[in-house]
Amino acid sequence: MTGHHSADSIYLPEVMSAAQKQLVEDQSGPLTSVSSTQGFFPCKKFFEDGELEEVIKLIEDTPADTPFQKKQRELIIRHIKDDKSANMQLVFVAATADFEKGVYDQSKLFLPPSNLNAPNRVTLAIGVQYPVSRGYIHIKSSDPHQQPEINPNYLAHPADVIMMAAGYKFAEKLANSQHVKGKFGRRCLPSEDRDLSTAEGRRKVAGEFVLGEYHSCGSCAMGSTVDSKLRVKGVEKLRVADASVFANHVSGNIVSSVYMIAEKAADMIKQDWDYAALKSSV
Repeated sequence: MTGHHSADSIYLPEVMSAAQKQLVEDQSGPLTSVSSTQGFFPCKKFFEDGELEEVIKLIEDTPADTPFQKKQRELIIRHIKDDKSANMQLVFVAATADFEKGVYDQSKLFLPPSNLNAPNRVTLAIGVQYPVSRGYIHIKSSDPHQQPEINPNYLAHPADVIMMAAGYKFAEKLANSQHVKGKFGRRCLPSEDRDLSTAEGRRKVAGEFVLGEYHSCGSCAMGSTVDSKLRVKGVEKLRVADASVFANHVSGNIVSSVYMIAEKAADMIKQDWDYAALKSSV
C-alpha cells in the first residue's frame, strides 16, 4: 500500500499478518495501541464575534420548567463563559465511521470498510459537553419487559447548534492546517460542496449527523428525582446509583464519575443499615 494508512487497512490480510508479527516479535506496532485520541477545549475560542453573547442570551431567554433546570442552565452558562472550561471535545479516530448505519445502531459505526482497496479514511468528531437540550425517557405501559420510549432530543436548543458549529470550525481549521498538510485527502462528510467557511453554513450542517457518545446520564438527576443520598423522592427503600443521577454532564467521559457514585452509594447504604445496627447495639 502507498500513502498514509489508517486502521481501515488492518482488515487487509497482509497488513494484519505484519501487525501480528510485529506484536509477537517486538511487542510493538498497531496492535499495541488504540486508534483514537481526544482533546478538550473551551468552545468560546472558536465562536465568531457576537456568538458568545448570542448563546448566553438564547439560554437565558428560555423559560426553565423547574428551579433545578434553572440551576443547570446557570452552570452551563458559567462553563461557556469560562476561558478554561473543557466544554468541547474533539475525537480523532483513525478509521472510517459509517454514519448511514451507525447513527441508529452504534455497533455498526466502525465496521470493516466495504471496499478494502479504497483510500483509507479517518474520522473527526465534535462533542458538546454541556448541552442545553433535554430529552426524555417515558414508560409506554405497565409491562416491565417493554422498552421505554427514549428521545435524546439532540440539538433541540439553538444554543447547542451554535456550539456544535463552533466545533465544526475548529475541526475544519485543524484539517487544513500546516501540521497535517498533505496527509488528508478530500472531506467526505459533510460533503465538499457544503460550505463550512461561514457560521451560517456550519449551523446548517451541524445537525445532519448527530449521535450520542456512550455517556448518557442525568435521567434521574440528583436534586430533581433523587436526593443527596440517592433515594428516589416519594418512593420508600429505592435508590439509584449510576450515571442517571448526575445533576449535569461532566467535562469528558463519565466512567470515573460512575465509579465514584458507586463507591459513595455503598458507603451511604452501609452507614444507613449495617453500621446503624452496630451503633445501636453498643
